[in-house]
Amino acid sequence: MKLKKIKWGLLRQTPLTRFLLISFLFISICLNAFAQEKKQIAFNKTPAEEAFTKLEKEFKVRFYYSDKSIGKKEVINMVSKLRSLNEVLDYLNEANGLVFKTNGNMIAVSKKDKDNLPAASSPKTSFEMKGKVGLIDGDHIIYVVGITVREAGSASSAITDDKGNFKITTTSPAPTLSFSYIGYQTITVDVKSNAQLNVNLQEDANMLKEVTVVSNGYQTLAKKNTTGSYATITAADIERRSSQTLDRILEGSVPGLSVYNGFRSVAGVRTQTGPDIQVRGGSAIQSERNTP
Repeated sequence: MKLKKIKWGLLRQTPLTRFLLISFLFISICLNAFAQEKKQIAFNKTPAEEAFTKLEKEFKVRFYYSDKSIGKKEVINMVSKLRSLNEVLDYLNEANGLVFKTNGNMIAVSKKDKDNLPAASSPKTSFEMKGKVGLIDGDHIIYVVGITVREAGSASSAITDDKGNFKITTTSPAPTLSFSYIGYQTITVDVKSNAQLNVNLQEDANMLKEVTVVSNGYQTLAKKNTTGSYATITAADIERRSSQTLDRILEGSVPGLSVYNGFRSVAGVRTQTGPDIQVRGGSAIQSERNTP
């Protein structure tokens, strides 16, 4: 009880103290009300000095800064929106790197130190594209391993899996990709950003289909459907050979083919019957099984 009496006695004896305390509280409440009141604020490449003048009128404050900290080339951009003074200051802090120190209705403005500025994010230099590539086989689409996908103008490439899916890393968000496979037409596609590709290759009708010799005669087969070993002699190969007969031209041109002079004996007389052609004959392992 004695402590309360002492405090009340001090206040009664110092009316100036009471007046200053009440005034300070009133000013603080008013400033806080102005700071929290929201105004429609917008700037479009507005010089900083002009922007601060507008904020002073709207929020009843004063900005202080030096020409060194806020240059004449400093401009402010802010999309139109209802904002309080604190929200405006936070926005300018993030967007323009400005630091504010408030003392009553006075606000000191300075620039952030360069060491404290956030590092600029480096632009993205690689992009990922996905898709599916198939081969047109009659009325069906088949998917195989090994269809090649390449980005034009770069070394980026990829191949499809057994379901035709591929994933390629490109240097552009909208690259030009080429799709190729042996025996099929190459297709070039301009890709839109983040597009899921679905490409089908058609068989190349201009490619020569191979004619292979089998035991029951001649049969036209696609190369992908043949098995075993096959050899082809072109007109250029024949021209390069010095021999004049067909058997000697074939000998040495076809792997595993041997030409022998055939003989027969009649009444003890040995006579030549002509060339004897063998494929993988006496020179092959277990030659008795390979002689035609």
